[in-house]
Amino acid sequence: MEFHTWINQKFIEWRGDTRNGVTEFATYLGISQPTVSAWLNKSRGKPETQKIIDALVNKYGDEAYKVLFADENKGNIFSSAKRRLFERINKMSVKEAEEELRKIEKKR
Repeated sequence: MEFHTWINQKFIEWRGDTRNGVTEFATYLGISQPTVSAWLNKSRGKPETQKIIDALVNKYGDEAYKVLFADENKGNIFSSAKRRLFERINKMSVKEAEEELRKIEKKR
């Protein structure tokens, strides 16, 4: 599914029968209102910064990851390894993640 379609669906699902708007949805996501508005209006591409990706993944889990990295996952042999690493790191404490990073850097 395309990111803009997905985020619009999430907004509609979240809003339900309430009168909540984009500002409240942005607060719920932990992302700035101008950014969320731009996504809903398709005037900004899908997020690329780790902070915003983390906010979406924290709310929507694997579903967000699949939408955000859909292009990478098509026929890319390395995508499943990236995904497993990403999922593993998300479950770690900061200390554990720092140790994992040190191990990776040593292998370089």
